[in-house]
Amino acid sequence: GVCDYCRDLNKLQLNEIEIENIRLRILSLLGKGPLSVNQLVEQSGVKDQKQAVDLITWLVDQEYIKYNKQGNLTLGKK
Repeated sequence: GVCDYCRDLNKLQLNEIEIENIRLRILSLLGKGPLSVNQLVEQSGVKDQKQAVDLITWLVDQEYIKYNKQGNLTLGKK
């Protein structure tokens, strides 16, 4: 695709199934409480740290997750 959403997904170099599985894992982790980026990267199960950070950034951009006042990640609007 050529929209920003698709371009950003393509940069992750993961297929849609992998992205969805990781997204659900991250949302599940954050459903238990806020986590720092480092904690979320470690617990996400993504072996490549840059990929994990890129995916977290994408999830923030898409408002699935957000930063709270303490600078930790928490569930977003979606």
